[in-house]
Order: sequence, then C-alpha cells, then structure tokens
Amino acid sequence: INDLCRNAGIKGLEKIEFYLPFIRFHSGWNELKSTDFGRTVNGLKGGEINSFYLQSIQDLSSKPTGSAERSEMQDYQSEILTDFADYCQENDVKILFIVEPQLTIKSNVVGETNTMADYLENRGFDVLNFWEDTEAREALGLDLSQDFRDEKHVNVHGGAKYSRYLAAYIQNQYGFADKRGDSEFGDWDEALGKYH
Repeated sequence: INDLCRNAGIKGLEKIEFYLPFIRFHSGWNELKSTDFGRTVNGLKGGEINSFYLQSIQDLSSKPTGSAERSEMQDYQSEILTDFADYCQENDVKILFIVEPQLTIKSNVVGETNTMADYLENRGFDVLNFWEDTEAREALGLDLSQDFRDEKHVNVHGGAKYSRYLAAYIQNQYGFADKRGDSEFGDWDEALGKYH
C-alpha cells in the first residue's frame, strides 16, 4: 500500500482510506486487482458506506456468545504467528491484538483463536479478546437483536458501539489524546460530519 500510494502521489493521512479498505478484504488480498487501488478518495477516512453494512440487521439473540474453549493451533498458524511475533519484538513494534466481537462460530476456530490469544499474551503482547472477556463484551453493549449484519460482522449500529468502546479503551490503556476539535486534525471532524 505504501508503494502504491507513493507512486500515485497520495501522502499523509489521505493514505488511511487505502489501508482501512484493505483490512476489510481479509483473506481476499490475493484476489485484488490494480483497479482496487484507484485514486478515489471520498473524504470519509475509510468509513464503511456499503448498503449491506448500513442497512442489514440480523437478529442473533438466540445465538451463543463468548467461549473459553481451547484447541491446538495448526502448524501453519503457529509458524506464521511465531514469525510475526518475533518480527514485532525484534523491531520493538507495539501491537494490540483484538479478537473482534462476533458470535461463536465453528468450534475449532474459536478454540484455535483463544489459543493464539494465549500465545500472544504469554509473549508479552496486549490482547483484547471479545470471545473470552465477558466484562469487555458486556461493556461493549452490543444488542444481539439489532447490532449485527451476520454472525461474523457488526452492522453500522454495532460498528458505532465498537468504535466508541475501542477508542475509549485505547485512550485509557495507551494515553492517546482525543484529537477531536484540534484544527490540525480538522479533516477528521469533516469526515465524521460527512459520514453522518
């Protein structure tokens, strides 16, 4: 993304609109085409605007939430995670790993993910695990009948709650200052107004 932005002349905070959509692609990164990186900046700083996110509501109130289940990581998962953790520690990269709010899905995925979270915590990384941390899940305040678009993704209502919770968590844990109203970051306030 850095190379693409540099070649396209995209600098500073404008690059964030390319990072956040990239994160949304998940494992589809290997299917991206050059047209996915066109220079279309909409001024929303990566804010999600697709209708599925904005309009979908699935009532999941009958589904189970949270799990303390553990299962062994697969070899490739362990290898990749170890390499990544080694790289971060060797380069003094500070990371908060998050198991995002979603409902309990395949048992092996939950168990492997919780085991990965344990591994990372044991390596000294910060981990916020919404599958296992009942207190964090309750503080988040998600309404299972209104705040999800499917079992793995929140909708715009859940996204707003998650964003508020995560912003407060990061400010409290790491001392990040609230930049709202700061003229140097006014384009973020403009983006928020445009989004609303």
